[in-house]
Amino acid sequence: MLDTESQKIEPKLGDEIPESWTKQSELEIKNRYRIVDVESYKGEPLTVHIHHPTHGEEILASDAYSKTYSKYLKDKDLMSKKEMDKILKEKEIWGDAEEAIVENTRERMRDVELTVAKMRKKDNFNRATMNRYRKEWIELREKLHTLLTEHQTILSNTVEGKAEDEERQVKLFLCVRKPDGTRLWETEKDLEAEQERTPLTQIMREAVLFWMGLTSEIIDELPIKMLFGGEEESEN
Repeated sequence: MLDTESQKIEPKLGDEIPESWTKQSELEIKNRYRIVDVESYKGEPLTVHIHHPTHGEEILASDAYSKTYSKYLKDKDLMSKKEMDKILKEKEIWGDAEEAIVENTRERMRDVELTVAKMRKKDNFNRATMNRYRKEWIELREKLHTLLTEHQTILSNTVEGKAEDEERQVKLFLCVRKPDGTRLWETEKDLEAEQERTPLTQIMREAVLFWMGLTSEIIDELPIKMLFGGEEESEN
């Protein structure tokens, strides 16, 4: 258990947030789209603009969710998330033990964060110890991501999972455009038949983050910068 004093300590900013990150956010808010550069799409570099869905596009995506949900709800071979969770628990694939591992991993990450915050309050903290905490925290984050992804992958093959996939697919089709304003995919069938998996994964990830008001840097790098600074501490 953490003591009362340690609970009041907040992680100290290790590095300044890069100005380019804030400028990117300001530009995206102004333009209402995110620029994504793809290294290779069908053999050539590609730049796309990911837009926020309009009210009408949100209605279309929501309608796609409802229709897909209703369709698969009648499918006796497809379970709901609640039913799937029950089966996973009965078969000991994902249950209380796995949830405990997730919670313990999160708690250990928070313990490391609070310990590092205490260390940074001192001018002469041990650099080697700081680097060990940095490595541990990154490993814990990767472990947590793997656990949650494993669970979500299983739940994607449910009634709700299918409906969520269809809703996301419709938004992707409507909101991903070339710089000239035309859609990247002419029809939804073109998107469904997309063979370029790596670019599609990149575009989809950036789209989901953009619609949530996040960036790859915020997800991947900001926590490390805030806790430990941009690079490992020099031990000299």
